[in-house]
Amino acid sequence: LASADDPMPVPPKDPRAAPAAQPMKGELLRIEGEYYVVKDVAGKEVRLQVSKDTVLDARLKAGDKIDAQVLPDGRALMILKALE
Repeated sequence: LASADDPMPVPPKDPRAAPAAQPMKGELLRIEGEYYVVKDVAGKEVRLQVSKDTVLDARLKAGDKIDAQVLPDGRALMILKALE
């Protein structure tokens, strides 16, 4: 057991751990099958891949402002209509 004078070492991060999702804001331009094409705040078009596991706002349509959580590989964990 660790005491206050001898703290327990922190284990190294697991390299197999899931990468952290990044927040993204933008405008939904169009929906192409399993991809949502979004113009980000920098004006760049980004394709977000959605799956059965993606949390989606059912009301989304082209022109909506969105808030998303996106993995580095472009998979969306969540896409919701932004609160205005």
